[in-house]
Amino acid sequence: MGTTAGKKKKTYICVNEAFHTMVTDYNNRVYGIDTAYEIDGIQTVYEVCGIDTAFEIDGIHTVYEVCGIDAAYENDGIQTVYEVYGIDTAYEIDGIHIVYEVYGIDTAYKIDGIHTVYEIYGIDTAYEVAGN
Repeated sequence: MGTTAGKKKKTYICVNEAFHTMVTDYNNRVYGIDTAYEIDGIQTVYEVCGIDTAFEIDGIHTVYEVCGIDAAYENDGIQTVYEVYGIDTAYEIDGIHIVYEVYGIDTAYKIDGIHTVYEIYGIDTAYEVAGN
């Protein structure tokens, strides 16, 4: 997502799995319906099917909005936050810590790709260490 509009071919993968991977051409148009705008060489805005948008600021901050309800934020390539339908969220910090929240009550924590902790309804917990 770090390329600048109009300079290089880029790939845009929608957050919503219902949408497929879209590759823009040098004119930043995909299938005649997707467009990419560049403002001041700093902010790039992608519109997919007129409802999906992705904002890139300074090549650092990327915000994806799918259907106006799903969003993924990436800050400095370090922290990624996914929001699905406004209730499901997943946080990834430094590629090490991942926290999932489902419906605001179910959570799963994954640390170093080894330890996974699940909390269900705040009362049930399951620990997984090294896949065991």
